[in-house]
Amino acid sequence: MHDILALTFFGFPVSSYLVVAAAAAAASIIGGVAGYGSGLLLPLVMVPVIGAEATVPVLGLTAIFTNLGRVVAFWHDINWPYVWRIALPAVPGVVLGATFNTWLSGPGVLVLLGVTLLAMLPLRRWLERNSLSIPASSMPFVGFGLGLLMGGTTGSGVIFIGLLSGAGLAGAALIATDAAGSVLTGAVKSLTFGTLGALTPELVVFAVVIGCATFPSGFIARKLLTLLPVKVHAAILDAVIVIGGLGLLWRGLQGG
Repeated sequence: MHDILALTFFGFPVSSYLVVAAAAAAASIIGGVAGYGSGLLLPLVMVPVIGAEATVPVLGLTAIFTNLGRVVAFWHDINWPYVWRIALPAVPGVVLGATFNTWLSGPGVLVLLGVTLLAMLPLRRWLERNSLSIPASSMPFVGFGLGLLMGGTTGSGVIFIGLLSGAGLAGAALIATDAAGSVLTGAVKSLTFGTLGALTPELVVFAVVIGCATFPSGFIARKLLTLLPVKVHAAILDAVIVIGGLGLLWRGLQGG
């Protein structure tokens, strides 16, 4: 067994695929229930395995598969008008954000990821307490700003969830609409990173394998959505993210 785990497949040991795939599947189930979590938890596992600079591009491609599983599982609950109102204006922002990410060194990416993880927690709580009502005329600007965050870092789907929740979506409709919009922005993000050379063939294979492991999670999350209290695992998530975010930030400030 040890010999099999030590084998290399497209530049990475088989053990790395198994560890990250298991973490990605678990994070995807959590994200499918809570509406967030996948993009905040996975950097903590991926950075030590593939490095800081590759983490955001790989997560962008992996997220397509994760969200496709949710789209299929929650297809009838998608509110398409909100997908187009927010996700379409985000596209140019995603391109710019992803381009900016490729300009950063490894320590710079670590600092960006650490700051993002720590900032998203109070922002999520604020969004939960305050219902955002955004005028239609402002939606393109809000979408563009969201796209900048989505393209340059990970975990910013929390904001998308907050916007949709403020618009009155909840439960399955909230999860489904977020997933549909995230498939669009994830595809643009991956194309941008690929064009800029940040997604090598080895990283594409790694992301596809990990992404396929997360695909069934949407169906599991749908089953759990009415059974598990979201607040319980949300509190655990917050603790893990704070610890992990501080760790990434510390490593970045120490030069990686």
